[in-house]
Amino acid sequence: MSTNRSIPVPSAECRTLPMPEALAYPEQHGGSIHRLRGTRAIPSKCATGYPLVNGEIVLLENGLRDTSPALVFSTAAAFDACCRADQFLLPPAYMTWGEIHMVAVGRFLTEPAVYAVPLRAGVQVEAPFATQMALEDTYTRVRTYLRRKFVPWETRETIAYAFALAVAQFWVAEVV
Repeated sequence: MSTNRSIPVPSAECRTLPMPEALAYPEQHGGSIHRLRGTRAIPSKCATGYPLVNGEIVLLENGLRDTSPALVFSTAAAFDACCRADQFLLPPAYMTWGEIHMVAVGRFLTEPAVYAVPLRAGVQVEAPFATQMALEDTYTRVRTYLRRKFVPWETRETIAYAFALAVAQFWVAEVV
């Protein structure tokens, strides 16, 4: 999520409100954030969009802190444009560096070909893992493979790296 670049919609289609005003805004248009249906999380998952009856979408940081800004999009198309670019002017201030990094790693690991292809080719196992038992079985096979001295180190290194990514995906996917 970028806070350095401008958002990909004109300023007329997106305006900033302080959080207390943004929380009252849906009530001024026939609803409240607790009763609105069809909420939509942005790609970085640090804020949620609440569609209003008038077609606007109010984007609120998930912590609903008074110090956080909120965005009001005039149309769903403007909101979708920001989602495609994953650019919002809402900093994930409530997130620690570790949490931000975990979200980034989680996004990176959504493409299993990065680690699944080397594991399938090298040790004939399928990733991502469905259970911890599958992960542990693969660990046993990978450990045996890595001990083979007749296999070039570069090949063993690729398998070790791929397994590490698969393990990260298993544990990070549970949290993200």
